[in-house]
Amino acid sequence: MGSLTALMKDFDLLFSNVFDSKYHFTSMSDCDIKNPVFDQRFNEKEQQIIIAATGAKKEDFEIGLTDDILTIKRINCWIPNTQEYTYMKNAISRKKFDIAFKIPKKWNAENLSVQLENGELIITIPAIEEEPPKVKNFSIE
Repeated sequence: MGSLTALMKDFDLLFSNVFDSKYHFTSMSDCDIKNPVFDQRFNEKEQQIIIAATGAKKEDFEIGLTDDILTIKRINCWIPNTQEYTYMKNAISRKKFDIAFKIPKKWNAENLSVQLENGELIITIPAIEEEPPKVKNFSIE
């Protein structure tokens, strides 16, 4: 039934865009878990995962690391007040989500940092510093 709901919402958005309609399909499933919009970038020092988190607070997230799998969950959903306003478009995602990333051995996932700023959840994972090979000299007896 979830895919039917998604199809109806997509059709509704298309209908409202084409005919400039103010009527939209809405239901409590607006809080259903969806995939968040995210960017993933890196340089030689670190990797960042930046997740769109409109209206979120720190307590809205659960972030964990199991072996080399980083899991990020938005556990609270915020739905705008639809009684006070009539929406012409409602496209900003404030939904719950549950997403996981496999972190390659090149990155030090145990020392990651997390920030929430300007509507973005930013996870920064430092690169593992490669140690130079250990050289041991031996004397001849």
